[in-house]
Amino acid sequence: MSSSHTSKYSSRSTPQSMSSHQRSAHPSEKSSRSADAFVQDIHSRLSRAEQDERDIQKILVPRLAKRAYHLEDGNTWGQDWLQYQKNTHPVFGFCFHHPLHPIRGPQRVIILMGSVAFGLAITNIVFLGLLNSASAGKFVNSVYNITGQVVDAQYRYTHVELETSMVFLWTVGSFLHSVFDMLIWYLSACACFRPGGITGRNSTYCQNFALYTAVLVVVGMVFVATLVVVMRLNEDNEKWTQLLPWLDDGADSNSTIFPNFTDAVMNTSQADMFAESIGTIEEVSNTTSFENSTNATGFNIPSFSIGDIFYSKEDTKYAFLVGYAVELTIALFLYYPLTSTMFFSGVLGCGRIPILGGRPFELRMLAMKNGRNQNDESSGNNV
Repeated sequence: MSSSHTSKYSSRSTPQSMSSHQRSAHPSEKSSRSADAFVQDIHSRLSRAEQDERDIQKILVPRLAKRAYHLEDGNTWGQDWLQYQKNTHPVFGFCFHHPLHPIRGPQRVIILMGSVAFGLAITNIVFLGLLNSASAGKFVNSVYNITGQVVDAQYRYTHVELETSMVFLWTVGSFLHSVFDMLIWYLSACACFRPGGITGRNSTYCQNFALYTAVLVVVGMVFVATLVVVMRLNEDNEKWTQLLPWLDDGADSNSTIFPNFTDAVMNTSQADMFAESIGTIEEVSNTTSFENSTNATGFNIPSFSIGDIFYSKEDTKYAFLVGYAVELTIALFLYYPLTSTMFFSGVLGCGRIPILGGRPFELRMLAMKNGRNQNDESSGNNV
């Protein structure tokens, strides 16, 4: 009886002990499984985030490289215009460009150097009068003459005296300057050989070749700018040598080496001729006097005064820098935003031509692409 009792007891106790063992093992297994699930969930989220980031890069980087007018889906006209200016402007782009932008700091320095050199070159070309010479060609001469006619017309209505060369520099010159900035940008970015470009290839060789070509163009422009600056300084020196030989020879103001003027005093017509020859457009008084002045080093330098305005050779030698500073400012902060906005709006291509079509053309192409993708998906589901 005891044995049967024992067997019954043991038979009853065995399931209880097993169930208690299962209950004691279940929390640890559940904790282990939940930890594994948590790790897998984190890993899957990171994988999805990395994949999403790669997908965004595949979309944005090519658009940034080719100066896309429409960057991100859902952007308004104002948002796209603002990002376009921040990513492409030669100056603002240093601080405000997109983090994923393929054009980095060194490349932007090259672009800015090219912009500065181009502005300096065209300023001195205008000041040297090369655009009005026969060597410039009929087209350039005609544009320059049209600018002169515009200046004459505005003088008849406003009585504001402007110089044709300066008006040409601040209009046509600044416009060409902004166009050069855009061209050197496209060359440096080499958007055609990046993912999503026209060729559909990601060629590092072509990208490097385009960058080195842009550097070569910038070096050439710096050389041209240096050349025309030296030509300008030499021409200014020759003018002073021809007009003021008595100063260059160290003679006093009563010297007869300068027979056209008596006691270094000119009448109004002579003063006008002199002022025009050195590039000044200030109104002259009845008499203009000349004298030797002493600079900080103790050497005599040629100088003259027109009324109450005093000029010296050292001042007029670098007078073109004022025109250059104005041209550079207008080109970068006026004409560049206006020119880029004109391309951005698509008015030049009525929204239907690549590049000239601007943002409307890109939105049209994006809508067509999305429509084709939807048609492909629907046809695949039907099959």
